[in-house]
Amino acid sequence: MNPKNQRWKGKVGNVKQLGGIETAILDNGTGKGVRIANIDTGAGFRYQLVLDRAMDISTAQFGEHGLAWISHVGITPPAPFTADGIDWLSTFGGGLLTTCGLSHVGGPENDAYGKRGLHGRISNNPAEIIAIKQ
Repeated sequence: MNPKNQRWKGKVGNVKQLGGIETAILDNGTGKGVRIANIDTGAGFRYQLVLDRAMDISTAQFGEHGLAWISHVGITPPAPFTADGIDWLSTFGGGLLTTCGLSHVGGPENDAYGKRGLHGRISNNPAEIIAIKQ
């Protein structure tokens, strides 16, 4: 390991003073029960992953500046929806990054291969945490 990356050792009481990852479960509002991970890079950039929504990035800040647009819906639990029209919007929380696809990206359409709603279903799939390393 590069010694330059360890300059903080012995100078802070807890590595969380410098940044890190903290997971939580929302307990209020439309996002009640949704798993999230708050990431602080230690360099002024902080963001929130919605683990239960394909690890979409819901909020992001650099210093005092917000970088993401949040819809009126906010964070919502993953929910199956029909492939009809624009139903996808009923669970769209906005954010810095929202996953679209994998089966379809774009507006609703109906053709010889079937019926597809707006943007596909991937953002309604929860992620599985394999490891978190601070």
